[in-house]
Amino acid sequence: MPCPAPTSGPSRTAVVRLPLPASPDAPGHARAVVAGLGSSLDARERHALELVASELVTNSVRHSGARPGQELELALSAEPGVVRLAVEDPGAGFDLDAHGPTPRRLGGWGLALVAELVDRWWVECGPPTRVVCELDR
Repeated sequence: MPCPAPTSGPSRTAVVRLPLPASPDAPGHARAVVAGLGSSLDARERHALELVASELVTNSVRHSGARPGQELELALSAEPGVVRLAVEDPGAGFDLDAHGPTPRRLGGWGLALVAELVDRWWVECGPPTRVVCELDR
């Protein structure tokens, strides 16, 4: 089930939608955006979401097939009951089972880390593809 579309209203404490260039600098920009939300996030939320944003944006840059000049989108919203982070890229999506970690493989642990840091996450395959994560407050 896709996440609800962002809405405006008095219950929302922070909303950020930011285009990011599909470049090696994008994960650092995503971390800076999360860190810059200040009092909208507590320390646990900020730490988890900096790591999650970095991982998801890195995956988008590396695996989405985005060409130089194409953009990714980072969306973050904080409401009284939930903080939601989404990364959208121009890719077609991926098979979660084919990308899981294995003991003999060096990579592939990023999404397992994401699963440990958030309460829920899912993939909306495209193109575009969105990976959405939620932290309960």
